[in-house]
Amino acid sequence: MAAVRREMAPSGARVLALNLAAEASFWSAMPTLSRLAAASAIASMLVGCSGSPPPVESTHEADTTSGAAAPEREALLAAHRAELDARRDAVQAKLSGGITSANWATVATHDSWGPRATTYAPIAPPPGVTDVAAWRRELLLATVNYWVEQDLNYCHHHIPGWTPPNEPKYRNSSGGSTSGGAPSPMTCTANRFADGHQRVTKGKAHVCSATKAHYCDSPGEIDSPEPAQQVRWQGVDCSDFTSWVYNFAGFLGAALPTAITKQACTTDAGLGKLLAVDASNVATYEDQLRPGDLLYIRGLEDPSKITHVVIWSGMRWKDLRAGAAGAAYDPAAVGTPGSRLGGDFTTYSLTAAELETRNPYMIVDSHYAGPAYRPFAGWYAQSVAHVRRILDADSGSIPEVTKPAACE
Repeated sequence: MAAVRREMAPSGARVLALNLAAEASFWSAMPTLSRLAAASAIASMLVGCSGSPPPVESTHEADTTSGAAAPEREALLAAHRAELDARRDAVQAKLSGGITSANWATVATHDSWGPRATTYAPIAPPPGVTDVAAWRRELLLATVNYWVEQDLNYCHHHIPGWTPPNEPKYRNSSGGSTSGGAPSPMTCTANRFADGHQRVTKGKAHVCSATKAHYCDSPGEIDSPEPAQQVRWQGVDCSDFTSWVYNFAGFLGAALPTAITKQACTTDAGLGKLLAVDASNVATYEDQLRPGDLLYIRGLEDPSKITHVVIWSGMRWKDLRAGAAGAAYDPAAVGTPGSRLGGDFTTYSLTAAELETRNPYMIVDSHYAGPAYRPFAGWYAQSVAHVRRILDADSGSIPEVTKPAACE
C-alpha cells in the first residue's frame, strides 16, 4: 500500500559511484530462463544504457505471437520475455534534473523515492488478432507476471531498478505500515531479502480490530528478522507498481499518477473510467471485472481514505494452480525465490481447505514483501472503494461513478 504523499519531482541529484563489491546486482536473483533469454538483448543494450535516449511513445514494436485468438498471458510472457528483459535493463528513469543515462540506477535524489519513470513504447498486436481488447488485457497481465517474477521488495520507490544510496535517508527497513497507516521513515520493508526470498507469516494472523474482520501480521507469527544489510533495496509500492506495469506494457506511458489518492480519483482523459463497484456490491460484480481493472481499497486505520490499490487478475485460485505456471502458485513454496505468492499469503482469512472450497478470485498487488498474488478475501473484499477500468473502458455493463465517495 502506498504511503500518502505529495507528488515531487527529483531535483538536486548528486551522482554516486556504483560499488559493485558492496552492492549485489538487482538482477542477481533473476530466474535462469530469463537470464539466458535476455543475454543477447542485454548485450545490445549496453551502449544504450550509457548514452542513448529512453524509449519513446512513437515507436511501435510488433508482437510476434501468431494466431487470430488472443494468446493467454503465459504464452505472451514467453513470447516477449527477451523484449521485456531488454526494456528492464535499459534506462528506466526520466532523464531530467541531473539524472542521466549513466547515473539513473544509483543517483541520490533529493527525496528517498528515487527517479521517476521513463515512457515505454506500445507493443502492437500481430496481424489477425480478432479480439484486440482481450489481447491487451493478457499482455498487461503477462507484464504483471514478469515483474512478480523479479522478486521485488515493497519499497517507497518510483521505479524498480533504482538502487538507493547506502545512507539512512534512503535505506530504512524499520517497522512501518504497508497499509497506508501512520507515516514512518521506512523506505523498504524487512520482508524481502537480497536473494529474493520472503519472510513468511505463520498461519492466519491475529484480528487487528475487534470490530472488523481484518487480518494483519502478528510479530509472534513471522520468521525472525534478518540483518538489514540483507534486505532487498529495490522495489515499488502499490500505486507505483500499478502505474509502472501499465507504462512498461506500453499502454499509458507515465500518465497514471503514482500517488495513491490522485491515482484513485483522477478523471483525466485517457485514464479510463471509474466504476461503481465497492464493498457492498463487489460480490455481485466480480464476475464482470476484467483482467487489469484496478481496485482501490480503503485504509484499515481510517476507512474514509483510500490507501491501497490492487490489480484484478481475472483468474481464480484453481485456474492459476491448473495453468501453465501452476508450480509458481504452490503454497508449499511460499517465500522462496520465484514463487508468485506473497509471504503473507496465509493471512487473508482463508485456510488451505477454504482456498479449495471457495476458490477465490486472485489479485496482484505490492504489499508486505512486494508484488505478488494474494486471494481476494478478508480486508481486500471488505474495503473496496471503487474500480478503475483503463483497457477497453467503454465496454461492459457495470455502472460508472463520476465522484466516488472516497474521493469527495
